[in-house]
This record gives sequence, structure tokens and C-alpha cells, in this order.
Amino acid sequence: MVRELIEKKVFHKWHLLGKYHVVAIDGTGVNSYTEKHCDKCLTKTSKSGKQAWFHNVLEAKLVLPNGLSISLGTEWIENDSSEYDKQDCELKAFDRLSEGW
Repeated sequence: MVRELIEKKVFHKWHLLGKYHVVAIDGTGVNSYTEKHCDKCLTKTSKSGKQAWFHNVLEAKLVLPNGLSISLGTEWIENDSSEYDKQDCELKAFDRLSEGW
């Protein structure tokens, strides 16, 4: 649907410098838990040693100056299994998200 709106130049009057679409990409927290929720949970440990489990997502959005933002893509930031050397992160999620563009 967004592709069709772009092709029909619905957002043309909001182009940056007359020819660019503004796309914002950022990660955000979706859920957090005091106990392990699933094998894909990310984890963090506070300075006091308390552990938390959470789910994050990376979003790509078309941003317009009138305040409207339209989601272009979503990539979950999650661990593949319960055993890993390094957790998934926004940079890895960005690589996965950008593969389809």
C-alpha cells in the first residue's frame, strides 16, 4: 500500500530538498519481563545483579513534516537460541531489515 502511495506521488509535496523521502530507523522496547518469557528473549543484568528479559524491535518509518509517520518495515531483535556468544542487536537487525530493500 505504501509503495503505491509513493508511486502515485501522494507524499511528493513533503520531499526533503524536493526529491528525498525522510526515513527514520530506530529500535524500541516492546515488552519486558521479570522472568524468562521465551528462548528468543534478550537479557540484561543491572549493576545490582538483577536480571531482566525483554523484546525489542527495529522500525523503519517514512516521516512527514506534518507529524505523520508510516511504517515501512519491522525487524524483531531477538536471540536465535538460548545459547549464544553475543546477543542480537540493532545493527544486526538493520542488516536483516535492509536486505529486502
